[in-house]
Amino acid sequence: FPTRRSSDLFGATEMVLRSGDQPIGEWVEERVNAYEDFKEIHQHEPAPLAWGISLLGGPGIEVDFGSIAIHAN
Repeated sequence: FPTRRSSDLFGATEMVLRSGDQPIGEWVEERVNAYEDFKEIHQHEPAPLAWGISLLGGPGIEVDFGSIAIHAN
C-alpha cells in the first residue's frame, strides 16, 4: 500500500509507491488507479478535466521514466 503525505501547496498529496535502494539497474513497472486514489484522498469526484499529473524522484536521485500510459476505465 503506498504511503501518502498531504501538502498545503495547491492541496496536493504525495504518494510514495517505492522507496529504498532496491532494485538497482532494473526497470520497475508500477500501476495505479489515479481516479480511485483521488476520490479516496479528497473525498469527492475530480474536476471533469485533469490539468496535470506529476512524477517525481527524491533529491539527489536520478530517475528515468519509460512509457507512461493513461487509460479510461
